[in-house]
This record gives sequence, structure tokens and C-alpha cells, in this order.
Amino acid sequence: MASSSTTYTATYGGRFNLVMTATEVQVDTANNRSLVQVQLYMTCNQSAGHVYNYNQTPGFYIIDGSQQNRSTSYDFNPGVGTNYFLANGDQFWIGHNSDGTRTIGLSYYHDAQDGPYVGTAGQVNWSMALTNIARYANITQFYLNGVTDQALTINWAADANCDYVSWWSNAYDGGGHHDIPVSGSGLFVINLSNLVSNKQYDVTVAVRRADSGLWTTSGTTYATTNGQNNFLGFI
Repeated sequence: MASSSTTYTATYGGRFNLVMTATEVQVDTANNRSLVQVQLYMTCNQSAGHVYNYNQTPGFYIIDGSQQNRSTSYDFNPGVGTNYFLANGDQFWIGHNSDGTRTIGLSYYHDAQDGPYVGTAGQVNWSMALTNIARYANITQFYLNGVTDQALTINWAADANCDYVSWWSNAYDGGGHHDIPVSGSGLFVINLSNLVSNKQYDVTVAVRRADSGLWTTSGTTYATTNGQNNFLGFI
């Protein structure tokens, strides 16, 4: 949670605060966004010694560039710690940048309309960094693990939960993609069989991060199958 506050102007202004809090209450990784909840309230921090009642005192707050107009009524002899809410639990979905980062701008303002006792809390600008949402899985391993005259074994690993791996090879079938469902992170194996002996094959893989649906592509590895053993038999 992030928060900011300022005191009011005029004779008794310093006895009252205007407070805004913003809380990131949910992170939606799949849609690259966060749910932010806002509170804005005036609060008594010291008894003012007089009573004034007003209705519909104007104020606003701005979140992510969108202004929200709000108002409240109040009694300025309520006792210390009493809050008068202009916003209490307003929620907004905030989209993140393509790399998963996001910092939002916030500001607020309120006029208590109680001169010369309590005047305005002027516009205050501040910012809040949201959770950095990981968008792509990192391929941490990708290597040839075994070669015969007709088969290759490729190992790969990722650092995040993946739901698909796709491999392709120009030498194998012209580069057609072969999608394989997977589950989890860690080490996985791809077996290529029925290959031509003594031939070089290129293999590239891509993995899809499960929660974001975004693909990460590896480099290309090359391997040559072994020569086939030939036997001459006699009857």
C-alpha cells in the first residue's frame, strides 16, 4: 500500500488531514494488469473546538490520468480519529506495459469550504509502482543429450510454469512446428526419431509461459546423426 497526506489551510487547517491511500489488491498476470483500490478521506487529528456542518463539499482524485469527482459531508467536532470518506474502496484495473512494469500517477484535492477555520488541501501529486509482472519464461537450458543413427534427444528447461513447447527443424520437415503440451517448469526432453543417418539436423524450440500465454524462442542447435552400420550376410 502507498499513501500520501496533506493538512488543510486556514486557522484550524493543521488540525485536519486529507489522506489518500492506494493499494494493489490483485495482480492479473494472464491479462498483464493490476487491480488498484483507492481511499480518500479527511480526518481529524486534533479537536477543533467548534462545530461546522456542510454538505457536498467538493473534491477529486486522479488515478492513472482519470479524474474522479467526489464529495462528503462532515462535522468538525467529532473527536480525534474520525474519518470522512470521499472515496472508500473505489477499484480500477490498471494495464501494465508490454514488459510487465507499471508506475501510476495519483493526485488529490479537497475544499472543506469552512473559511476562515478550515480551507483547502491543495492538489498533491505522487506516484506508485505496481508489481512487475513476469511476461516470458526464460529458457535456462537447451542442449543435445543423445545421438544415434536415426534419433536425436534434446533437453530443455525453463524457469517458469509452461503449458506448451514447440520444436521445428528445417532439415527434418521444412520447418513445420510440432506443439507438445507440457506442465510445470524444470527439465523436459524432446525425442526426434526416424531420422536419416549421417545427416545434419537443426532444432529450435519455443516455450509458452502458462499464465501469460507468451512464447520464448531459443537459439538453434545442430547435430549430425551417426552413420548407419552396414552388414553383409551370406547364405
